[in-house]
Amino acid sequence: MNCETLKKILLQGEDSIFKFEENYHSIDELAEEICAFANSDGGYILIGVSNNGTLKGLDLSDISRLNQWISNATSQKMNKMVLVLTHELICDTKRILLVHILRGRLKPYAVNLTDVWVKSGSDKRKVPADRI
Repeated sequence: MNCETLKKILLQGEDSIFKFEENYHSIDELAEEICAFANSDGGYILIGVSNNGTLKGLDLSDISRLNQWISNATSQKMNKMVLVLTHELICDTKRILLVHILRGRLKPYAVNLTDVWVKSGSDKRKVPADRI
């Protein structure tokens, strides 16, 4: 993805495929969002972007922490491994972390062994595992 594509996505707003987040301050919240995408059709979390699509940016320590959290969330917080790709993009001097979560093949995925999340429009919902 390049800056031009990112700006077009930001103009369209959040939906079932794109989630905007300024930053994460909880590994569990990040794991829940990754889980929701993996249990649905996959998608992208754009970190460093406000809910209204404004580029806020991240500093290098945020990028480092978030990459570590993504690794830990997908390997330790979830019941099954989820494939997640990250890419750092600098647009208008703002550093954005693009997190691409692939659609899971071994559904359902759960956070902390029991919490199953799915995408519902631009939001996520917690659902019982037997309803997946």
